[in-house]
Amino acid sequence: MTLKTELCPTPGYPFDTLFEIHYLLSREGLEVFSTVTNVGSTTAPFGIGHHPYISFGPGASVDDGLVSMEAHSYLPSDPKSGSIEEKVSCAQSDLDFSKGKDMRGVRLDHTFLDMSRDQSGKSWVHISGQDEQVVALWMDEHYSHVQLFSSDTLMGERRRKAIAVEPMTCGPQAFRSGESLLELNPSEQVSMSWGMSLL
Repeated sequence: MTLKTELCPTPGYPFDTLFEIHYLLSREGLEVFSTVTNVGSTTAPFGIGHHPYISFGPGASVDDGLVSMEAHSYLPSDPKSGSIEEKVSCAQSDLDFSKGKDMRGVRLDHTFLDMSRDQSGKSWVHISGQDEQVVALWMDEHYSHVQLFSSDTLMGERRRKAIAVEPMTCGPQAFRSGESLLELNPSEQVSMSWGMSLL
């Protein structure tokens, strides 16, 4: 399935860009391919984020899960102001997922970065639950950040029933800070991909 839209200039985002997203589902899993084209006349900064939610098995909650990923840093935020602070080493915190972390009682709405990558340039997040199924989510080198959200602020039956693993090409408030934004010159195009599968 392919979705396509042109994001026309507005006062808040005065750039003309064409976005195309292609979803491919096969026996190997789900692959998502995104292509962005600058169809305007000026350089266009942009960022992309995706929001897949992954459950830990039928009837399970986030507390029943295990999360593993090799991210070396995360971005703490001020809960009152919402401002993003300087990145912190995961190894010097309780948010080190490099050896797998039991999610019981862990509340997450954090952005992680400085991911380890394999020879193909992919970074990985592994999710497992009581049913012993492992979901492996990968991101290519364009996705420099990943947001983990443990669904604590969702209401009713949705609360802590799944974890969001969100591939992002930039961090939160990137248009304010300018950090990690991608830029396209007129007529320039870039493609990126992420996906997930059962192991």
